[in-house]
Amino acid sequence: MAKNQDTMSSNLTGVLDVEEMTVTFIDKKDEGETVYDLEKTLQKYNGHTVSITFKVDENIDPVEE
Repeated sequence: MAKNQDTMSSNLTGVLDVEEMTVTFIDKKDEGETVYDLEKTLQKYNGHTVSITFKVDENIDPVEE
């Protein structure tokens, strides 16, 4: 992205549920649960050029083609 442009960002951390389009964060301190609406978050960027990155802190086997 070019410098000197306004930028928007969202950072959701938790367990992804693709069927429900949610990300659920469980606070380890008080075991409280926060559910984020992924579809609503993505709608903020509708029509914009975006860069999307997913990070998983688990070992994932590569898909063989």
